[in-house]
This record gives sequence, structure tokens and C-alpha cells, in this order.
Amino acid sequence: MLPPLDIDSLVAQVTTVKQSTNLFRDLGDNGLISYTEYLFLLGILTKPHTGFHVAFSMLDTDGNQQVEKKEFLVLQSIIRQKKEVKLGAHSTSKSSKGMSTTLLVHFFGRGGDRKLQYKDFYRFMEDLQTEVQEIEFTEFSRGMKTMRREEFAAWLLHFTEEQNRNTYWKNVRKLPPGESISFQEFRAFCHFMNHLEDFAFTMNMFTAANRPVGIGQFKRAVKVATGQELSDNVLDTVFRIFDVDGDGCLSKQEFLGVIMTRLHRGLKVPIKHGFKGYFKCVKKETIVGVHEAWKQTGRSPC
Repeated sequence: MLPPLDIDSLVAQVTTVKQSTNLFRDLGDNGLISYTEYLFLLGILTKPHTGFHVAFSMLDTDGNQQVEKKEFLVLQSIIRQKKEVKLGAHSTSKSSKGMSTTLLVHFFGRGGDRKLQYKDFYRFMEDLQTEVQEIEFTEFSRGMKTMRREEFAAWLLHFTEEQNRNTYWKNVRKLPPGESISFQEFRAFCHFMNHLEDFAFTMNMFTAANRPVGIGQFKRAVKVATGQELSDNVLDTVFRIFDVDGDGCLSKQEFLGVIMTRLHRGLKVPIKHGFKGYFKCVKKETIVGVHEAWKQTGRSPC
């Protein structure tokens, strides 16, 4: 348990850092979040932007289009109670329930009397997603501005536990030299993953159950479900990875299983506290993925 003076010192740091896609990296070790805030942030990483309004409406209990600190704490209490029931234990100490955190100060000010507007909430959530995407892209591309196709595949397959994992990696090794993947292409694919439920529903409308999916159907379903398109380069890479029998199609269910695993980034397994732990977890998992990619493709880290 941190002494009160240390807690005050940590949470005060957020007042010197501006909202941006570098917010958490700028804070570094100088941040503190509660366990329930950690769970809240994890949930946001997998939500489409349309889900931000739903999340804000859940916080806005009196419907006045702004959120007060007491309203935010009510949701935290609900999340905490649900988690304690699930675990059969008290995951949060009584002394921690009333303490200030970096997130509370960022949203509501040091005095806790500032009201959170939707536009500020939306920007925070959008910046959070972008920052984590930038961390992952930088790690897997080894700091380059573009990502090789096999590096994209390594990122995509990192958490995969599917039966065809070895087959997927054989396909990765067969990837022909081609155009590298930019951050914008990578981000568009992350946007697609955050609309996975809509995509699955759309695919079920387009194709019969358990039927393989062609690239044309896939591309159309992505456009309908997300309002955006994936580049031909990304689509070609995805189909080359997941085409396990060489017929130019992929298994809908297997693909969705892999993407769902990738979507959660493995962050629901290790529980760490504070901004340092939260983003160290992201970085650790992506670094592990990079080394796995080198191992699978026979590449050297040098």
C-alpha cells in the first residue's frame, strides 16, 4: 500500500500532461489507477467508436449529458462488485475505494468538481486505442514506419491457440515479397477488429453457415460492417495466411476465432496495477510476439 503522500504525488503528475495519443507514455511511471479502472480501460480497447457513447451513457446516470465524479464512482462500484462475485473474493481493499487516482484527476480535476463532457470522454477513448495500436505497431515493425507482411502476420497470430497454428505459420513462410503495411493500414485493420460482431453478423447474411469465404465477399462484408475498406495488400496477406487448403478461401469460424483472440491482446490474463503495469503489459506481450516471429521465420533480431 502506497503512503498518502506518494499517492498525491503520483496523481498530481497528470495535471502537467496534456491529453494526446502519448498521454500514458508521457506519464511513464508517474501514474496510478485502480483495479476497476484497469478493467474499464481493458474493455474500451475492444470497443468500436460507436460504443463510446454507450459507455458514456452508462456513466451519465441522471441523463444530463455530462458525468460527475460520483457517477463515475457508482459504475466503478458495480464493476468491482461483479468482479468480486466472479472471483469469490474481495479484489479491492476498503482503503483503496476512496482514494484519488490519475484517471479520476484527469477526468474531474484535483478537486473532483469538474464535469466530464462527452467530447472529452470520446477523445480520451480514441487516444487510448491509438496509443496502444502505436505501441504494438512499433514493437512488431521494430521501430520502422512500415511493417513487413510477416511482421503483420506475427502480430495477428501471436495469441492464437487454434489447431491450424502450424499451418498458418507455414503459409506465413510462403508469403511472397510485397508491399509493406503502413500504420494507417494497420489501424484500419484494428478498426475492423473492433467491429467484429457486426462483421460476423454481416458474413452470416452474405454466406451460408460453415461455407468458406472468398475475398470478394469478405471485402464487401468489411465495408458494410465498418464503413471502411481494408487495403488490397492487407486483404491479400490475410487470405494467404488463413487459406489452409489453397482454394483461395478462408474458414469463417476459424478466422473469427483467431481474430477474437487477437482482439483481446492477452491483456485479460496478467493483472498488474497502475499505468506502468498496464502499458508494460502491452509492451511485454508485443515484445514476446516479435521474438516469436523471429523464431518462426528464422530471422535474427540483429
